[in-house]
Amino acid sequence: MRHGVRGRGEVVAMERYASAPGFEEYVEARGVDLLRTAWLLTGSDEGARRLVGAALARAWPRWAHLADVGAGSYDAELRRVLVDLHRHGVRRVVVAGGAAPADDRRVLTALLALSPADRARVVLALFDGLGDAQLAAALDEPVAAARRRRDAAVGSLETATGLDAAGLAASLDRLAPASPSLDGLAGPPAARPSRARRTAGWAGAAVVLLGAAAIAASVAAPRLGAPGQPTPSVHTPSRTALASSDCVRRQDAPVVPPGSGLGPPGNPVVGVVVCARTDDDSVWTGYLPPSQPVTDPRAIAMVVLTRRDAGSGCGDVPQGPAFRVLVESSDGHVATYANESLRCNGWPTLDSFYRAEAEQDTVRAQVRWADGFLTCPPVFDPRTGATGAEPLPRGTRFDLATLCLHPLPVSGRVPRMRPVTRLVLAQSQVAQLDAELASHGSTRQPRPACSGSNALYVLRVRTTTGRVVDLAGACPEQLGVDFDRREWLRLGPASAAMVSTGLDVSYR
Repeated sequence: MRHGVRGRGEVVAMERYASAPGFEEYVEARGVDLLRTAWLLTGSDEGARRLVGAALARAWPRWAHLADVGAGSYDAELRRVLVDLHRHGVRRVVVAGGAAPADDRRVLTALLALSPADRARVVLALFDGLGDAQLAAALDEPVAAARRRRDAAVGSLETATGLDAAGLAASLDRLAPASPSLDGLAGPPAARPSRARRTAGWAGAAVVLLGAAAIAASVAAPRLGAPGQPTPSVHTPSRTALASSDCVRRQDAPVVPPGSGLGPPGNPVVGVVVCARTDDDSVWTGYLPPSQPVTDPRAIAMVVLTRRDAGSGCGDVPQGPAFRVLVESSDGHVATYANESLRCNGWPTLDSFYRAEAEQDTVRAQVRWADGFLTCPPVFDPRTGATGAEPLPRGTRFDLATLCLHPLPVSGRVPRMRPVTRLVLAQSQVAQLDAELASHGSTRQPRPACSGSNALYVLRVRTTTGRVVDLAGACPEQLGVDFDRREWLRLGPASAAMVSTGLDVSYR
């Protein structure tokens, strides 16, 4: 079934821009539509203005490039940025009050109860009228996955509200403010120095996350790096804990050639952030989303800095300036690394950073279970790689199961940010797992042979006795019990296929 209900001003806007529009001209023409969409994502006027302002601030440094690409790129890029910030950055949600009819208030409450990604799917499909391909581009996922997940999200909203897709679309249109003010949005996001084209690009992709999470410098964390890693720039005191805004504040920080060590011995790292270069000097013309800082102590340990002359097998990756890495130690000093001084032009570092970011988001949303659904576990859980897990005996039965897909680094390729994906299994799928456990349980054995993949499958299950178990592995037919390297549960072909196809193969 298709839930795209109607189009809006996009075609008109594209016709108007037969020649490239200026930034202010575009905002005046399309700003109201952006604010209305953002209002439905955040649930408040304040949240909508913060989200749109952040999206425009990210797009502004790339405006000349978008003008070269063509008219359709403006809306597509702003949608993608808006959704990305909503999912990974600007997340504050407030259920708005007001005098809306009871049915509309019920729709808004149900909409804001969805996950950020599902909320975006519903709004873009029903309110903005996007087709399958446009929705897939905005969410950076395959078309088939976008269609399936949209249908599931809209179906969930239909069940919660008792309205069909057309009724939901009409309600969303009534809820979004008809004529939100564009005051303060039409101008450039910030004044730039005269040499902006060479320096501002480092910060363009991260300037907007001014409210990013930060941690106190006194928090103990595993130390990033090891002997033989690159030497950073000269340390300078940090007056505030590391945040994405430091990409602007430290855009001119000096960097030095790689050497050894990471800084003063014994100082743990408490924050890492990547500052993408978005100006015309960048060797990477693709999409590098602005990054929230990695500040969780365990996630920091996943970020790997390796100097340029270490290792091999870089693959066909761009060479030259693309981003910088800021690393803050517990004494408040911030080190700046250039991607050119890191292994494979820094792409493995960026990959590890994105994976740490995804796992950090999982920790922040961590609840053992709520409303009959299990959340995804972080893969840097202290149990990972341990031995001695309690076996799953034959005849074990499950009452809840959630399938999670965690991104792993892809060697030799330019990385992209991928969140941890979650899929709650239906009761028929849980019954299929039970049927296998009726005949066998887990066994104690060495790690099974497995060619591996670029993702880690995790089945988080709850037994009928109340035990929560994580079954994890890179191959769906062999899953370790609670991340144990010796206690394994073998799945038959049907269950392994269910695990491997339940989440998109293209994600890997």
